[in-house]
Amino acid sequence: MRRKAIIISSIFVIFALAIAVYALINPDPTIELVLVQHKTFGSEKAYTSQASEENAPPCYPYFVGVSNFINGLAVARKCCRFGVINTQGEIVLPFIYEGFFREDVNINHFGIERALERGFIAARYGGRWGAIDFTGEIIIPFEYDDVSFNNAHGVAIVRNGGVWIMARPREVGIIEIATGREIVSVGNFRRVDIGIESFGGNIASVANQRDLWGVVCLITGDMVIQPRYEQIIRPLRDDKFLLARSTRHWVLYTSQGKAIRIFSEEEIPAAAGAFTTSNCFDVRGDRILINPWERNTLLLDTDGNEIVPPIYSFITFTNWIQHEGTPSGNWAYVSVGTEQGVICIITGEFIIPLRHLENSHLLIYDENTAIIVEHTGFEYRERVFTFINISTNQITERPEGVSY
Repeated sequence: MRRKAIIISSIFVIFALAIAVYALINPDPTIELVLVQHKTFGSEKAYTSQASEENAPPCYPYFVGVSNFINGLAVARKCCRFGVINTQGEIVLPFIYEGFFREDVNINHFGIERALERGFIAARYGGRWGAIDFTGEIIIPFEYDDVSFNNAHGVAIVRNGGVWIMARPREVGIIEIATGREIVSVGNFRRVDIGIESFGGNIASVANQRDLWGVVCLITGDMVIQPRYEQIIRPLRDDKFLLARSTRHWVLYTSQGKAIRIFSEEEIPAAAGAFTTSNCFDVRGDRILINPWERNTLLLDTDGNEIVPPIYSFITFTNWIQHEGTPSGNWAYVSVGTEQGVICIITGEFIIPLRHLENSHLLIYDENTAIIVEHTGFEYRERVFTFINISTNQITERPEGVSY
């Protein structure tokens, strides 16, 4: 048993030494560059740079292009180091970096090309991650185990620790890219969630070392909601409101930290599985939609008041089809068992009364027409369309110009 352990340890040491020796190989900066054209994505053409074969370094036969040229620049690899070249084959950033774009261990083309568009990139140097622009100026110092960007908010998330089982505790921080200002210091929190990049809200959810969640302002760095909740849910389309779960109840907050409504166990169960899909919490204008698991749906205004009684098993703002004429107005689909209808989210009144629709979907096509799509045939692959005039709520022939 001891002999086996010694053999395994020896193999590990040899492997580690091999990696260390490989990492110390420095590429020859005098290698002649030759531009060649090739196909990378479908029919799109791009350029990479290659070293002439007679001058190629022994550790890697070619000077390899990693990305397409964006704004006249491309990421390339020589030996085990990365740099940036221009379309003339001139070196813009020297080949001294151990990696670019931390999220992609195997070098993701699309992520790197997005970095070339925005003008800066995450880079690894001396075993640590930071960020640089394409003049070589350091934006984020090389002090971290991980760096990732949220372009919509102009911030970077930096992390230290927390990778291996025996590693030091995970610590995260948030840095403003334009100024390098530390919004959230590394060490106060272990997790951060800024949300979808299309969100316009300037907030982030953060969890402390006890895994309790709160909310921080990305402009000032101040705590909007103190970290005392087990879970924070953000809506599908907007960051105006948040749902926070304690061990006893859920609370609806504004993004400024104002508590609007505390929900009872009968309204929303105080459990981690209370929300299971992305459309369980949604916002449209000044209407808030909450679809908890195994509870009736709540449609609220911005003060937490109910627009309709909580009698519907499901409500959604999402239309099953989207096209140029699809309205994004003040309506929502409601269902109770096999009955479906459409209500006005301002008044709570029915636009289309409830109808018994089994194996069917009711959806709005345009301002005048709704469609019932019935699924029939083998595995419900065949569809039967019934058209409804919204103003009369009567079944009608296919209106002129309606194509579906």
